Amino acid sequence: PRGRIFPLLIIIRSDTKIFHLMTHKVAQCLNSTMFLSRFTIASHSQLLRASPLSTTAHRFITVHITRTAASNLTQNDDLSKKNDHLSTTFKTYCPPSLRSFSTKAAVKKDTKMFCRQCEQTEGGVACTTIGVCGKTPQTSAMQDTLVEVIKSVSIWAVAARKAGATEEDMNEANKWSLSATFSTLTNVNFSETRIAEYAHQGMQIQRSLQELVRSKQGVLPEASEVSELNLSPNMSVRELEEFGRTVGVLERAAKMKDDDSFSLNELATYGAKGVSAYACHALEIGKMDELGIMAPLHEVWTKLASNSPDLDGLLATALKVGEINAKTMALLDSAHCEVLGTPQPTPVRMTAVEGKAILITGHDMMDCQALLEQTEGKGINVYTHGEMLPASSYPGLKKFKHLVGNYGTAWQAQKFEFATFPGPILVTSNCVVEPRKSYKDRLYTVNEVGLDGVQHVVNRD
Repeated sequence: PRGRIFPLLIIIRSDTKIFHLMTHKVAQCLNSTMFLSRFTIASHSQLLRASPLSTTAHRFITVHITRTAASNLTQNDDLSKKNDHLSTTFKTYCPPSLRSFSTKAAVKKDTKMFCRQCEQTEGGVACTTIGVCGKTPQTSAMQDTLVEVIKSVSIWAVAARKAGATEEDMNEANKWSLSATFSTLTNVNFSETRIAEYAHQGMQIQRSLQELVRSKQGVLPEASEVSELNLSPNMSVRELEEFGRTVGVLERAAKMKDDDSFSLNELATYGAKGVSAYACHALEIGKMDELGIMAPLHEVWTKLASNSPDLDGLLATALKVGEINAKTMALLDSAHCEVLGTPQPTPVRMTAVEGKAILITGHDMMDCQALLEQTEGKGINVYTHGEMLPASSYPGLKKFKHLVGNYGTAWQAQKFEFATFPGPILVTSNCVVEPRKSYKDRLYTVNEVGLDGVQHVVNRD
């Protein structure tokens, strides 16, 4: 309805032979419609074995197929011409709330959080009790706290540059800003302890920038709740969490009092998070663009810290985020090619090789390189998973003979695939979900990734 796009789970109740035929036919039908960008087809028996995580992000339709009905369809039938009933059935499963983009439409009496930064959010509007990704209300509040600290640091970073701060002066603030922002992205950091550490580090950097501006007799930023943010170093995780509940999406929307302006603020916010992720990966390779990326990125966060319903200004800010993102992706691409060589089309083995094994997932190619260097000649095979699959296309990585192939599929299946992998698993970035006990003690995180109770690797050691 109205072009709304969200994932759909098609459940087919039939015997096995009919299921395989109908999978093809239903997919053909749905691909011809305009309202779906992604769908999953599963048999009823598969659904019973599925993880709750794999189904909660979907709307449901159950299609009952009898042998008589199936016999009327052949491989050459065009089911898209017979989809009137399916489309009608689909619309009856679409609740009214999905037809609105308004923040208010998702507010419920039992709202414990409000997170909508991913496309798989509950009902296509927002997760309000627990995240589809597994994020708890407590973690969500902690991330809201950290975003507020990022804005405060950015305000003072802008003031410091105006006061004459050098690139070296800004180095610590730049690195922290990227890393802290990256850690708030979906499926990156679920550790409230780690988020609290980022928040306290940010407040230290904010105070250092304040001193720098004053020492250079610079112009102080306009006084506001964000610029004058003062979270005590002694604040506990619980206290930081409580503060986060005062600066969440709903609270900020109420202060701005303009839906269109706030939507642009949100758009630019999530865009800035994505830019920071790419920039963080570039920084891991030693690449940083002070003038083209970091300075304007801090200016973006400074604009987003304001509750002023400045429609034109926020539109310009959202467009600016796109401009910064293009520069950042170009920087990351050139950095990867400089260090690892230009990616090449490469066949990748999808079956197991006898021997001990380590699995690596995520986006950080430098972590993959470090792992391959540290395991070379030790009789350990390395497999990529999910987002790390492109590693096999880089000459600088595929030269390692013990990078033997790819295991599994996408991040959504990790609860099943990690459980059956027989060795350690290294997560270098998003996407990670709350692990099962069967493999939690074999899981390792690095960089911005965090899970409480999971071993974290520092400095790639």
